Amino acid sequence: MRELIKKLLRKLTKENIHSVYHLGRKAMRWVMQVTAGYHWLITFSIFSGIFGVGMSLFNVWLSKWIIDIVTGAREGNVWIAAGLVVFFFFFGMAVKLISPWIFGKIRMRIGIRMQNSLSDALMMCSWKSGQKWHTGDLLTRINSDASEVLSMGMGILPNLIVTTAQLIGSFIFLWALEPRLAWFILGATPLVLLSKIYFRKVRELSKAQKEMSSEMGSVMEENLSQRVLVRSLGATDYRKQKLHQTQEKLFNLGMEQIKFSTYSQGVMGFVFGGGYLCAFLWGIYQLHTHQITFGTMTAFLQLVGQVQGPFLGLIAIPPALVRGWTSVERLMALFEDVEPDENPKYLDSPLALTFNQVTFSYEEGQPILKNFSAEFRPGTSTAVAGPTGTGKTTMIRLMLALLSPDSGNLTLTTAGNTTYNVNQDMRINFMYVPQGNTLLSGTIRENLLLGNPAAQTSDLEHVLRIACADYVFDLPQGIDTRIGEHGYGLSEGQAQRLAIARALLRPGNIWLFDEASSALDTATTARLMDNLLREGAEKTLIFITHDPRLMERCDRVINLNECNLNDNRTEQIKN
Repeated sequence: MRELIKKLLRKLTKENIHSVYHLGRKAMRWVMQVTAGYHWLITFSIFSGIFGVGMSLFNVWLSKWIIDIVTGAREGNVWIAAGLVVFFFFFGMAVKLISPWIFGKIRMRIGIRMQNSLSDALMMCSWKSGQKWHTGDLLTRINSDASEVLSMGMGILPNLIVTTAQLIGSFIFLWALEPRLAWFILGATPLVLLSKIYFRKVRELSKAQKEMSSEMGSVMEENLSQRVLVRSLGATDYRKQKLHQTQEKLFNLGMEQIKFSTYSQGVMGFVFGGGYLCAFLWGIYQLHTHQITFGTMTAFLQLVGQVQGPFLGLIAIPPALVRGWTSVERLMALFEDVEPDENPKYLDSPLALTFNQVTFSYEEGQPILKNFSAEFRPGTSTAVAGPTGTGKTTMIRLMLALLSPDSGNLTLTTAGNTTYNVNQDMRINFMYVPQGNTLLSGTIRENLLLGNPAAQTSDLEHVLRIACADYVFDLPQGIDTRIGEHGYGLSEGQAQRLAIARALLRPGNIWLFDEASSALDTATTARLMDNLLREGAEKTLIFITHDPRLMERCDRVINLNECNLNDNRTEQIKN
């Protein structure tokens, strides 16, 4: 045994130990956070389980005592002993009933906290980090992996503690009864539980199964969210086949895991069973030769049952721990790049936005923006144009502090010439309208209130008129009309105008529009621009656009394509 442990330790490198230690410490901090307020209840539940083990062992001793009295092996009052057995039976049952109720309540509450913690982390992750995972993968991690970790923390680990206490107590009791019988039981412990090969195989299968489960979730999410597009392309059968193929791969991995688990558990169960059989036969021989009492043999049989169950239960614990640890690794990855909590700092003043020699690259050596400088001043409207890939979307991400420049900086300057660096705390100063359909399921009112939860009905009606969304007033339920996911039930143009109205409820003094007219006709675009230029006369207006209709109405145009041709040294302005 000592040589086996030394061999396993030699396989571990300092890097691996440090990595496991770091991850374990990070996971422990997170677990302590989500279980705050329930630590004493968790401790109580664990100790109640240990108490239950003690009670069961005490009952075994009482039964031995009664049988020895009845058979004449010892003297005593059988009725007192029987009364004690009945009392402790009902007492133990009460403890067993209370403990699961408390533990079940804790489990559900902590499960909700875990999901909330993961959801909050994803809401606050950086833009680059957010691009790593598909929505389906994230949902799998939040639901399946979180449940796996919860089962490990609230089920497997406490069960391991209680089981260990039960095995130790039972072995000590067996030793007190008959040392030779105890050694038979101890000798049945399979060394395969300590096998590095066993753990590695379980980990590989568990990781592969979870990754495939995430892939299936991603395919399923895409099929549902893009079902109209899929049908319009005539690709329904293709997407069905892709889902079925993914499910088949997941099934095969599951079967491989079942086969390995069945084989390993069969081997370990055979070893256990052989040890118990030998111990039982030895006990029969000892009883036959009158070396032990019938009460001792009865106690031994009860103890074998109490030892056999936990030992066989231990077989399932290593795979569960490996699956749980794999889930821990997947969940902790979600916390790798979480931005600190925002402390919004609203600047109640006209603001100038300045790019100062800004360079940014997604890949080293391939800058999207290089030494780019430009100033966006209050009371002016600027159109930023250029072909795809010239940096328009990158500029938006830099303005909103979703990305940080490789060099240079972005600043906000108030009317009093106070300058602030653009960071996440300054996002509140931007009124941003993203490209595409960004509406959520619910009523139109609920969608609008995302811009300002405190807004009154009069405020909602005002911004709807500015955004040329007057059609809302003609709907059967008006502002309280329900719409589906992604604005289902509205045209693209109607959804776009609602998104503009929602953004106008924000307090920012810099108005940032990304392709605000892409789904609008010429007449509506002209009316919308009239309203925005009038309402935002003292604001800093920035339009990211391909639309020449918007460019004509703006005070100036920055052509990023021309900037790139000129090494982005200065803004190229077209009056």
